Amino acid sequence: MNQYAFGAMLVLGMGAATGGHAAVHTPDARTADAVIAVDNSWGKAEAEGNAASVSQLLMPGYRSIGADGRTTDRDTIVRNTMLHAGSSDYRVKVATWRQQHPSHGEVALFGDTAILTWVSDASANRGAIQSCDIFVYRDGHWRAIYSQHVGP
Repeated sequence: MNQYAFGAMLVLGMGAATGGHAAVHTPDARTADAVIAVDNSWGKAEAEGNAASVSQLLMPGYRSIGADGRTTDRDTIVRNTMLHAGSSDYRVKVATWRQQHPSHGEVALFGDTAILTWVSDASANRGAIQSCDIFVYRDGHWRAIYSQHVGP
């Protein structure tokens, strides 16, 4: 989660998408575009405080490693997401961070596993890795199992 790393990064003290899998029963495609779309919806869900969607996206056992090396588990991320429900200030912070840290996602697919790497597009550090998310395809949906953030 890069641009969605921001959500995790804020949750972790520094700087990630489900579009309501609980309500939508259409399976996700097994494509790179689908993985990026899920990650984008994860970031949106975090920014909007949609804890139910974040909980649905993150696999039990999910871990996020922040740029500072600290680990945050799924339950903590879901609890922190609830704190942002209805917060326009938080949504503005997320949007501002994304503008200041432009990036693009690159996906490598390996069967039921996808590695999404967020790469900086900022002129100061173009090409630098910002974060990586590992997704697994379960029950027709891409779900996150692990994330590692290395910086903005």
